Amino acid sequence: MTESSAVAPSLVVLAAGMARRYGGCKPLAPIGPHGEAVLDLLVSDAVRAGFGRIVLVLHPETGPAIRYHVEQCWPEAVDVSFATQRLPLGTVHAVLAAEEALDGAESFGVSNADDVYGEVAMGLLAGQLSSSAPEHVLVGYALHSTVATDDPVTRGICDLDQSAPNYGWCFDCVPEENSLLLGFGDARFEIPSLDLVFAQPRALLGRGHKAVHDQIHVDQGRAGGN
Repeated sequence: MTESSAVAPSLVVLAAGMARRYGGCKPLAPIGPHGEAVLDLLVSDAVRAGFGRIVLVLHPETGPAIRYHVEQCWPEAVDVSFATQRLPLGTVHAVLAAEEALDGAESFGVSNADDVYGEVAMGLLAGQLSSSAPEHVLVGYALHSTVATDDPVTRGICDLDQSAPNYGWCFDCVPEENSLLLGFGDARFEIPSLDLVFAQPRALLGRGHKAVHDQIHVDQGRAGGN
Protein backbone atom coordinates (compact mmCIF):
# COMPACT_ATOMS: atom_id res chain seq x y z
CA MET A 1 0.00 0.00 0.00
CA THR A 2 1.29 3.44 -0.86
CA GLU A 3 1.73 6.04 1.85
CA SER A 4 -1.14 8.19 0.56
CA SER A 5 -3.61 5.31 0.32
CA ALA A 6 -2.94 4.36 3.96
CA VAL A 7 -4.94 7.39 5.14
CA ALA A 8 -7.17 8.07 2.14
CA PRO A 9 -10.61 6.46 1.76
CA SER A 10 -10.90 3.40 -0.43
CA LEU A 11 -13.17 3.03 -3.44
CA VAL A 12 -14.97 -0.22 -4.23
CA VAL A 13 -15.65 -0.42 -7.96
CA LEU A 14 -18.34 -2.91 -8.96
CA ALA A 15 -17.15 -4.50 -12.20
CA ALA A 16 -18.80 -7.94 -12.01
CA GLY A 17 -21.82 -7.07 -14.17
CA MET A 18 -22.23 -9.05 -17.38
CA ALA A 19 -23.56 -6.09 -19.44
CA ARG A 20 -25.69 -8.38 -21.58
CA ARG A 21 -27.75 -5.49 -22.95
CA TYR A 22 -24.54 -3.69 -23.93
CA GLY A 23 -23.11 -6.81 -25.55
CA GLY A 24 -19.55 -6.66 -24.23
CA CYS A 25 -17.29 -5.75 -21.34
CA LYS A 26 -18.61 -2.24 -20.73
CA PRO A 27 -15.91 -1.11 -18.23
CA LEU A 28 -13.31 -1.61 -20.98
CA ALA A 29 -15.25 0.31 -23.66
CA PRO A 30 -12.81 2.87 -25.16
CA ILE A 31 -14.65 6.18 -24.77
CA GLY A 32 -11.83 8.59 -23.88
CA PRO A 33 -10.21 11.05 -26.31
CA HIS A 34 -7.12 8.82 -26.51
CA GLY A 35 -8.91 5.50 -26.31
CA GLU A 36 -9.14 5.37 -22.53
CA ALA A 37 -11.60 2.83 -21.18
CA VAL A 38 -14.57 3.79 -19.00
CA LEU A 39 -12.78 2.21 -16.05
CA ASP A 40 -9.59 4.19 -16.76
CA LEU A 41 -11.43 7.52 -16.65
CA LEU A 42 -13.40 6.55 -13.55
CA VAL A 43 -10.35 5.54 -11.52
CA SER A 44 -8.26 8.45 -12.78
CA ASP A 45 -10.90 10.87 -11.48
CA ALA A 46 -11.11 8.96 -8.19
CA VAL A 47 -7.37 9.02 -7.55
CA ARG A 48 -7.11 12.73 -8.37
CA ALA A 49 -10.05 13.38 -6.06
CA GLY A 50 -8.27 11.81 -3.10
CA PHE A 51 -9.15 8.11 -3.03
CA GLY A 52 -6.37 5.70 -2.08
CA ARG A 53 -6.91 1.99 -2.54
CA ILE A 54 -9.08 0.91 -5.46
CA VAL A 55 -10.87 -2.43 -4.98
CA LEU A 56 -12.21 -3.94 -8.19
CA VAL A 57 -14.96 -6.53 -7.74
CA LEU A 58 -14.78 -8.84 -10.75
CA HIS A 59 -16.76 -11.71 -12.25
CA PRO A 60 -14.92 -14.93 -13.20
CA GLU A 61 -15.94 -14.58 -16.86
CA THR A 62 -15.03 -10.93 -17.53
CA GLY A 63 -12.59 -10.48 -14.65
CA PRO A 64 -9.46 -11.82 -16.38
CA ALA A 65 -9.78 -9.29 -19.23
CA ILE A 66 -10.26 -6.40 -16.79
CA ARG A 67 -7.39 -7.53 -14.59
CA TYR A 68 -5.07 -7.88 -17.60
CA HIS A 69 -6.01 -4.38 -18.76
CA VAL A 70 -5.32 -2.93 -15.30
CA GLU A 71 -1.99 -4.70 -14.95
CA GLN A 72 -0.86 -3.64 -18.41
CA CYS A 73 -2.18 -0.08 -18.58
CA TRP A 74 -2.42 1.45 -15.11
CA PRO A 75 0.54 3.15 -13.42
CA GLU A 76 2.18 1.12 -10.68
CA ALA A 77 1.48 3.99 -8.25
CA VAL A 78 -2.23 3.13 -8.27
CA ASP A 79 -2.97 0.96 -5.22
CA VAL A 80 -5.37 -1.63 -6.61
CA SER A 81 -6.75 -4.86 -5.17
CA PHE A 82 -9.07 -7.44 -6.71
CA ALA A 83 -12.06 -9.32 -5.34
CA THR A 84 -14.35 -11.86 -6.99
CA GLN A 85 -18.14 -12.04 -7.02
CA ARG A 86 -18.76 -15.52 -8.39
CA LEU A 87 -22.55 -15.35 -8.43
CA PRO A 88 -24.67 -12.37 -9.59
CA LEU A 89 -26.52 -11.87 -6.30
CA GLY A 90 -26.85 -8.11 -6.28
CA THR A 91 -25.10 -4.96 -5.16
CA VAL A 92 -24.94 -5.80 -1.45
CA HIS A 93 -23.38 -9.16 -2.25
CA ALA A 94 -20.82 -7.47 -4.52
CA VAL A 95 -19.78 -5.03 -1.79
CA LEU A 96 -19.48 -7.88 0.72
CA ALA A 97 -17.17 -9.64 -1.73
CA ALA A 98 -14.76 -6.72 -1.31
CA GLU A 99 -14.58 -7.05 2.48
CA GLU A 100 -11.26 -8.90 2.61
CA ALA A 101 -9.62 -6.67 -0.01
CA LEU A 102 -10.65 -3.57 1.95
CA ASP A 103 -8.44 -4.89 4.76
CA GLY A 104 -10.36 -3.22 7.55
CA ALA A 105 -10.75 0.17 5.88
CA GLU A 106 -13.01 2.34 8.02
CA SER A 107 -14.25 4.57 5.19
CA PHE A 108 -14.93 3.55 1.62
CA GLY A 109 -17.06 4.61 -1.30
CA VAL A 110 -18.88 2.41 -3.83
CA SER A 111 -19.27 3.06 -7.55
CA ASN A 112 -20.17 1.17 -10.68
CA ALA A 113 -17.41 0.37 -13.16
CA ASP A 114 -19.39 1.36 -16.24
CA ASP A 115 -20.14 5.00 -15.37
CA VAL A 116 -17.95 8.11 -15.44
CA TYR A 117 -18.95 10.25 -12.45
CA GLY A 118 -16.43 13.06 -12.87
CA GLU A 119 -13.71 14.39 -10.59
CA VAL A 120 -16.05 16.86 -8.87
CA ALA A 121 -18.46 14.12 -7.76
CA MET A 122 -15.56 11.92 -6.67
CA GLY A 123 -14.12 14.85 -4.72
CA LEU A 124 -17.39 15.37 -2.86
CA LEU A 125 -17.51 11.70 -1.93
CA ALA A 126 -13.85 11.48 -0.92
CA GLY A 127 -14.12 14.68 1.10
CA GLN A 128 -17.10 13.38 3.07
CA LEU A 129 -15.41 10.05 3.73
CA SER A 130 -12.22 11.79 4.87
CA SER A 131 -14.08 14.01 7.32
CA SER A 132 -15.16 13.15 10.84
CA ALA A 133 -18.86 13.40 9.90
CA PRO A 134 -20.65 10.15 10.83
CA GLU A 135 -23.33 10.35 8.12
CA HIS A 136 -23.44 8.24 4.99
CA VAL A 137 -23.54 10.16 1.72
CA LEU A 138 -25.01 9.70 -1.74
CA VAL A 139 -23.80 11.96 -4.54
CA GLY A 140 -26.65 13.00 -6.82
CA TYR A 141 -26.83 14.92 -10.08
CA ALA A 142 -29.07 17.60 -11.54
CA LEU A 143 -31.11 16.11 -14.38
CA HIS A 144 -29.46 18.21 -17.08
CA SER A 145 -26.05 16.86 -16.03
CA THR A 146 -27.08 13.28 -16.82
CA VAL A 147 -28.01 13.89 -20.46
CA ALA A 148 -25.05 13.86 -22.84
CA THR A 149 -26.89 14.24 -26.17
CA ASP A 150 -30.23 15.37 -27.55
CA ASP A 151 -31.38 11.76 -27.88
CA PRO A 152 -34.40 10.82 -25.74
CA VAL A 153 -33.59 9.08 -22.44
CA THR A 154 -35.44 7.93 -19.34
CA ARG A 155 -34.43 9.44 -16.00
CA GLY A 156 -35.94 9.28 -12.52
CA ILE A 157 -36.53 12.58 -10.72
CA CYS A 158 -36.34 12.54 -6.90
CA ASP A 159 -38.85 15.21 -5.83
CA LEU A 160 -41.22 13.94 -3.14
CA ASP A 161 -43.80 15.74 -1.01
CA GLN A 162 -42.53 15.26 2.52
CA SER A 163 -45.99 15.90 4.00
CA ALA A 164 -47.46 12.81 2.33
CA PRO A 165 -47.76 9.74 4.61
CA ASN A 166 -46.87 7.16 1.98
CA TYR A 167 -45.59 6.75 -1.54
CA GLY A 168 -46.07 4.15 -4.24
CA TRP A 169 -42.75 2.60 -5.24
CA CYS A 170 -41.29 -0.67 -6.44
CA PHE A 171 -38.06 -2.59 -7.00
CA ASP A 172 -36.41 -3.13 -10.35
CA CYS A 173 -37.34 -6.68 -11.31
CA VAL A 174 -33.82 -7.75 -12.33
CA PRO A 175 -33.00 -10.33 -9.63
CA GLU A 176 -29.23 -10.33 -10.18
CA GLU A 177 -29.10 -6.58 -9.54
CA ASN A 178 -31.55 -6.19 -6.63
CA SER A 179 -31.85 -8.37 -3.58
CA LEU A 180 -32.58 -8.37 0.13
CA LEU A 181 -29.86 -9.41 2.58
CA LEU A 182 -31.55 -10.78 5.71
CA GLY A 183 -29.92 -11.68 8.99
CA PHE A 184 -31.08 -13.86 11.89
CA GLY A 185 -28.43 -14.03 14.60
CA ASP A 186 -25.21 -15.12 12.91
CA ALA A 187 -26.99 -16.45 9.82
CA ARG A 188 -27.39 -14.35 6.66
CA PHE A 189 -29.20 -15.17 3.45
CA GLU A 190 -30.21 -13.27 0.34
CA ILE A 191 -33.47 -13.35 -1.63
CA PRO A 192 -34.69 -11.47 -4.71
CA SER A 193 -36.29 -8.17 -3.70
CA LEU A 194 -39.21 -9.00 -5.98
CA ASP A 195 -40.28 -11.65 -3.46
CA LEU A 196 -41.08 -8.85 -1.01
CA VAL A 197 -43.11 -7.02 -3.66
CA PHE A 198 -45.25 -10.12 -4.21
CA ALA A 199 -45.58 -10.78 -0.47
CA GLN A 200 -46.57 -7.22 0.54
CA PRO A 201 -47.78 -5.49 -2.65
CA ARG A 202 -50.20 -3.04 -1.07
CA ALA A 203 -47.80 -1.92 1.68
CA LEU A 204 -45.06 -1.28 -0.88
CA LEU A 205 -46.92 -0.17 -4.00
CA GLY A 206 -49.94 1.66 -2.59
CA ARG A 207 -53.55 1.49 -3.74
CA GLY A 208 -52.60 0.78 -7.33
CA HIS A 209 -50.83 -2.43 -6.32
CA LYS A 210 -53.25 -4.67 -8.29
CA ALA A 211 -52.44 -2.99 -11.61
CA VAL A 212 -48.72 -2.90 -10.83
CA HIS A 213 -48.77 -6.55 -9.74
CA ASP A 214 -50.46 -7.57 -13.00
CA GLN A 215 -48.01 -5.48 -15.04
CA ILE A 216 -45.05 -7.15 -13.33
CA HIS A 217 -46.37 -10.53 -14.46
CA VAL A 218 -46.83 -9.23 -18.00
CA ASP A 219 -43.31 -7.82 -18.15
CA GLN A 220 -41.78 -10.95 -16.63
CA GLY A 221 -43.67 -13.06 -19.17
CA ARG A 222 -42.28 -11.01 -22.02
CA ALA A 223 -38.77 -11.30 -20.62
CA GLY A 224 -39.13 -15.06 -20.30
CA GLY A 225 -40.24 -15.34 -23.93
CA ASN A 226 -37.21 -13.49 -25.34
